[in-house]
Amino acid sequence: YFKRYAAKLGDGGAANYIQLFDAIAAQQQYNEALIKKKFAGQKFTKQLSVAKTYLYNTVIKALRNFYEEADVQAMLKNMLLELSILVDKGIYGQARKVIAKGLKLSTQFEMFNDKSEFLTVELYLLMNNYQQGLKGRGVDMVMEEHRKLNLQIQNLAGYEYLYQKQHRLNKAVYQLRDKKDLQEYDAIFSDPLLASPSHALSKRALYNFHFIRALHFSVTDSRNNFLLETKKLVAVCLSAPHFKEYDLRSTMNALNLLLEAAYFNGEWTVMHKALHQLKGLKVRSERDKIAQFIYYSRFALIYFDQQHNTKEKLKLISDAREAFIRYETKIPYHV
Repeated sequence: YFKRYAAKLGDGGAANYIQLFDAIAAQQQYNEALIKKKFAGQKFTKQLSVAKTYLYNTVIKALRNFYEEADVQAMLKNMLLELSILVDKGIYGQARKVIAKGLKLSTQFEMFNDKSEFLTVELYLLMNNYQQGLKGRGVDMVMEEHRKLNLQIQNLAGYEYLYQKQHRLNKAVYQLRDKKDLQEYDAIFSDPLLASPSHALSKRALYNFHFIRALHFSVTDSRNNFLLETKKLVAVCLSAPHFKEYDLRSTMNALNLLLEAAYFNGEWTVMHKALHQLKGLKVRSERDKIAQFIYYSRFALIYFDQQHNTKEKLKLISDAREAFIRYETKIPYHV
């Protein structure tokens, strides 16, 4: 994709940069001396640092262009930029169409901050009498929607705050070792937000609700509750576009917890299904591919071993070795 993108730029030096790209990609470890030797006599090697900077910026632009129609966040940011231009130019009819599309997409994926921006522009047009608002929507309706959205944002922030408190405690002590640790943990769990799933005002908040409770049951060794909570957590992920299509890392975290709970409870059928779901996720980023590999392989090795499936276990060991070579230092040492 980068090569096609670079070729379309119409830059006279595009061919040189593509050659430089190929030469760097072919190296196992970057060796500038070999690059200079390979392209000896070519003008761009006289200022190789400039050429590398240009190449880097072009690769980033190509990737940004590649993802802008596939990543919901990139799509919303582009729509907001388009909306800003339309309002600035006074093209309000087209601006309303962009607002309608943006509100639909941001609502579907629970992208609250982006939705707030679309509502703000819609309210601005209505308050300043720049033609009519969206069909059937007036100032009062938009302001009420904005109020409810702010409640969702505050609600989600409340759950995220509890998760961060729990996470810091987990990381600090690794496991609860004394009465003080347990009291701090219980204080988090006793927060009113965690009393009922009905307190969560969005799927994203509900995810945090079940995740915090699952971790609590894991640390306090309430194994049956741990399994029940992780099943609910995964169900939330599989029912919400935000987690199914956008935030796959959170879905992987949920499946990782479910695999751990299934293992603790000896639920091999549940484990098999979760492994299949985890491996089937269509991740794109290198970071998520590494996470998927780590989450899948650690529990698949356990599962195949328990099922006495030597063939699959040996295949996974071979695949893991290749992954370690491919990703090199990107995989943590302890893995």
